[in-house]
Amino acid sequence: MDDAKRGANATLTVDLESQTIKGPDGGSISFDIDPDLRYRLLNGIDDIGETMQKAPAIETFEHKMAEERPWV
Repeated sequence: MDDAKRGANATLTVDLESQTIKGPDGGSISFDIDPDLRYRLLNGIDDIGETMQKAPAIETFEHKMAEERPWV
């Protein structure tokens, strides 16, 4: 509440890498976040980007299935 009383000067800094939030008074608190979500946020990866990272494995699977089940 003290920070809220400071109005526009109450700037918070959220550091996703160190998982901390720093207040204008220099105080700091830590927070937990799912490691996979943290990685995606830090690297700018959305759901489609995550799938695209798996493209080689998907292609390998599709080729294997085409050989084993050509009728599909």
